[in-house]
Amino acid sequence: ENGSLQPQGQALSNIVWSLATLEVVDLQLLAQVAGLAQLSIGDFKPFELASLHWAFSKLAELDPRVWESAIPLFEATAISLSGRLNLFTFRCLVMLVTAYAAMPQNRGADFITLAMGLMIPLPRVAGCHELANLATCLAKVEVRQETALQEIAYKAALRLHEMRSGEIVDVFVALTKLNFFHKRFVDRALHAATHMEMTPSQLCQLLSAALSLRPRRSAVRSAALRLLPRATEHVGELNAQELSLLSSQVYDFLKGSDKSDSEETLSETLLSQATAFQAAVEKEWPGVWPQSYSSQSTSGGDSDRQETRSDTDDDSNSSEPAVVVKNTFVHIEDTSFAEKQEMVLELLGKPLPAPLAVLPSSLCPNDLEQFRMDYQIFRAGKPFGAKGELSRRPMV
Repeated sequence: ENGSLQPQGQALSNIVWSLATLEVVDLQLLAQVAGLAQLSIGDFKPFELASLHWAFSKLAELDPRVWESAIPLFEATAISLSGRLNLFTFRCLVMLVTAYAAMPQNRGADFITLAMGLMIPLPRVAGCHELANLATCLAKVEVRQETALQEIAYKAALRLHEMRSGEIVDVFVALTKLNFFHKRFVDRALHAATHMEMTPSQLCQLLSAALSLRPRRSAVRSAALRLLPRATEHVGELNAQELSLLSSQVYDFLKGSDKSDSEETLSETLLSQATAFQAAVEKEWPGVWPQSYSSQSTSGGDSDRQETRSDTDDDSNSSEPAVVVKNTFVHIEDTSFAEKQEMVLELLGKPLPAPLAVLPSSLCPNDLEQFRMDYQIFRAGKPFGAKGELSRRPMV
């Protein structure tokens, strides 16, 4: 205001980052920083801009009034970065996605959709915490981006042994909330859940999400058989909201159980476990257990909930490809990018080597990688790959 030099982007970012680290909310200072940053968005380096927005979102968790000055900055940044997000590293994009997911009323959904598109396929540097964080962000803003969810679920299934219990629960709950089913991840996560240590809250979240899956898989019944007794032991440590959600799912799960199931013994054992859980709930929290619970009032109802699956959900038909007749030719539905990577790895015993250096630099790396994988898969005799018009493929 006095004609002095304006503070640099790094200084503005450091101020807000320091306040977030110390958990100190100074609304007047933050409003000043947001105004100055909005005037010089183009002068920020990627990490400075990402850390600035992340810090604002963390401070807004402490005091929602922070959004009054932060929202105009976030909206201006989204417009400014629409054409240069590709300059940001994966970690910077994760920080931005985390920040925009925290915006009220899902205002950051469009930006997150754009940013997630640039992160797929996920790089090898993506850590387990980042997989869980991205899944949680997508669920928070209700963005059901198929390719991103497929990548997250696939990577999480492969690295399940490296993930902490909270990370596994976060991914599982997020995918369930978005009605996205990945058979391999679900089965492996539920198997791991029966052996891993979880807080009562994590146990409640995972079990509630698992019991809401449709159709009811054998892996869910097996996990419920082991996890319900653990939940019963910790009923007194759950809050009313967590307990109400879990009680509703257990009630609905049992009300809709199929008595013609071949696993009759398992169903009887589950009924016994659920009865014990109900008794513990009614003793600890009278009135929480649903007395006349309607499946139509919950997302767990059979007739109201249809989950879209990225992987086959019928154990007995998991090897059958989807077949469609197109112009008298049999057309096998293509598979996903992540599944093709796994298939090529199985066929060759190693990842695809780097492309030849003589190829023109104008080729899109993702399109080229897709073409090379399709070619290898088709040559191995698979019913998909190496199809489509030449105009839709890189000229190699």
